[in-house]
Formats: sequence, C-alpha cells, structure tokens
Amino acid sequence: MADVTKIEGITVSKDIVIKSSGLGIDFGGSVIKIVYRTKDDYEKACDPKNLEPLATLRTVSFAREDRKRAFEFARDNAFVIRDGEEFPSVFTTGCGSSEYTKEIVEICKITPKIITEHDCFAKCFHFLSHVLSRDQLLHPIPYDAMEHPLGFCEELHSLLKLMNANKISKVHDLEMVEKLEEAVREVRNTDFVNLPKDSRPLAEAEDIFPCLLAINGSAFSGFIVKKDASFEYLDATQLGGRFFHGLGSLLTGCKTYEELIEMAAKGNHKKIDTHKNDMLFDTGEDDLAAKFGDMKTDSLVFNFGKAVGKTAGDFEPADIASALLRGFVKEKAERCRLVASLHDLKSIFFVGSFVNHEIVRKVYTEMFTFSNYFIDAVHRKKIAISKYDFVKNGSHFGALGCLINTLDPFI
Repeated sequence: MADVTKIEGITVSKDIVIKSSGLGIDFGGSVIKIVYRTKDDYEKACDPKNLEPLATLRTVSFAREDRKRAFEFARDNAFVIRDGEEFPSVFTTGCGSSEYTKEIVEICKITPKIITEHDCFAKCFHFLSHVLSRDQLLHPIPYDAMEHPLGFCEELHSLLKLMNANKISKVHDLEMVEKLEEAVREVRNTDFVNLPKDSRPLAEAEDIFPCLLAINGSAFSGFIVKKDASFEYLDATQLGGRFFHGLGSLLTGCKTYEELIEMAAKGNHKKIDTHKNDMLFDTGEDDLAAKFGDMKTDSLVFNFGKAVGKTAGDFEPADIASALLRGFVKEKAERCRLVASLHDLKSIFFVGSFVNHEIVRKVYTEMFTFSNYFIDAVHRKKIAISKYDFVKNGSHFGALGCLINTLDPFI
C-alpha cells in the first residue's frame, strides 16, 4: 500500500524510549512498518535535566518488496543496546516476520521474537490512551466533510414531518425524527475549531472503553478493547486495503496505493454512482417518490450503479477510483457501526495504513454522518449515533506494540 514514507516522529512515554529494545518491526501484507529510536533520542530521554514525561520515537515505512532496504535502514538507524550480544532479541510482528526471519537476522543483526499483530495493536492503543491526550493521539475530525450529509439530513427530517402531517406516509417515528433534528442542531451549534483542549490522557478525560479498534490495513479486522487492557476478537474480512489497491489497479492502471488515493481525490464518483436525483424528480404529484425527488440535496443510492452494462473504458480512471473509495469506505463504516451497536461499544477507533490519508478520513466522516443522522431515522427503532476517531500513526501500532511489549510484556 505504500512505497517509502518519510521519517516521522511519534510521541510516546519516556519509558518506552529508555527501556525498550529500541526497534520494532511490523512486516505486514503490503507494508513494512518500523518504529525505532536514534542514539540522540535515547540520550535526550535519559538526560536527568529533561523532566518531560514524554519523548519521541521515529517511524518509517517501506513497500514489502523493498524489504532489503528496510532491514538495512533498521540496522543503520535504530539504536539497539547490544550489551555484548551479537544478535540481541527484538520483538517483531506481521506475516513477513516468519517468512523472512533469516534475512532479518542476517541484515539487521538481531534475533527476532515474533508476536501476534493483534496483541500489538490492542495493547498499544490501550497503553497510549493512558499516556497521550486526544490531540496527541488522534487526528482531528474533518468536520467540513459533515456539511453535505448534515444538509441532506436536515431536509429529510423536515420532509418526513411534512409527509406525516399530510398523511402521505406514517412509516416513520416522529419522536425519533425530532430527536435526530435536535442532534443535528447540536452538531451545527458546536464550534469545532475552538473546542476546549484537555491535556489529560484520553482514557482519563473521556469514557472510551469498551471500544471497537478497527484495523484498516491490508485486511480489515475489529476488536473489543476493554478498560482492563483485555481484548476480544470480533470481526475480520480479507476485503481490506490490499483488496482496494488490487481492484483499483485493475480498473485504473494505478501502480501504487498513493497514486490510487490521489486519483480518487480528483475524481467525481457521481459519474459512476447512482444518486437519488438520478432516479427521482418532482412530478408535481403528492406522493412519496415526488416528495423525495423534490429535495435539493442528494444522496447515494447505488455504488457503481451507472456502470451496469459498461466497461472501465467508458469512464475516466479518476472517477472510477473515487467511486471505488467511497464504496469501500461505506461498507467498512456500516460494518463498524453495526458491530459497535450490537456490542454496546462506546467508540470506534480506526488504525492502520489505510486511514493515514486525509481524503480517506473525509470519506469516512461523510459516511458516518449520513448513517448517524439518516439511516437511523428511516430504518431503526432507536437512535444509535456512533462516535468514531482516527488514530495518529495507527499504521505503526504493530511495530510500536513490539516496543511496548519489551517494557510491559503482554505475551
């Protein structure tokens, strides 16, 4: 899913920088993720004059096919205290750790101790949620992506009330519609830019457990993470980021994941997806279809609906990429909402390489907004507004979990 990403810093507790092995590797299905400390990072954290509780580690990624360069980078840049050992033990995770153990030993000059990535992700999130504040741990929600779905929902709520009043339809619970109207007004009246900052660790400042940790990487899986740091495997599908990348490559010709995402950001999915206004319009009649057709705002009806009977060559590659991204994200958002609702989970947190890109987070936000304030109004007996967030550096939680396991063993 990635070629090589730039080296970035990640904020962690100082203990991890000082007491860990100094290197964690997550050799995934598409990307090799590395978290490491430099000698300078270690010395700054150990400086007795440094009274800060937090410190910095480094993250970097390489394409799976570029494993030799990844291992050489780890060998040359990670500060691993060897204490006379020629091949000190370092925790690693991911399917490639087993497949290429010999190369890791030969190039990195370490002895890999392989642990499961699920443990790494769940324990890493729990650990950091008790160390980092919301601003430090999570991406800001792209609230501008809420504008269109909120506008649609406001118009829909008014229409449902009008239809009930005119006895066109009584299939909707007016009390629930009014509650949804109130919820939308609350969102509208919130100044997201100037929200008060809470410097306390997220788990202390907010009631987040039990939560759903959604790992959106090459595959897709979900876990319940509980307050006591235990976790429970819930759901998984092979239709993850590698599926999106592979299908996108076939349909558009894009070679890299970044190219596909950038193309999706430029495309117009409405040229391929079928929307309400493609099917309904104001006939002047006083019926259900006419009322929906009279709405000014639009909404999705069928992903790839306009592609039926056609081939990829009939559309622009960017439009295909845009439609594919939205269809993929919509399915994942609905899947997570359903799981969270069934298990009474308080929040959904997305980690993994797929949500690193802002355009992906914007599409997720749009889909969640539609679902939170529209789907419930039409289909459910109760209102269940899902809280969701995107974790910074979530793609590297497997590798970071390896370092945390050195400090606080969970395997």
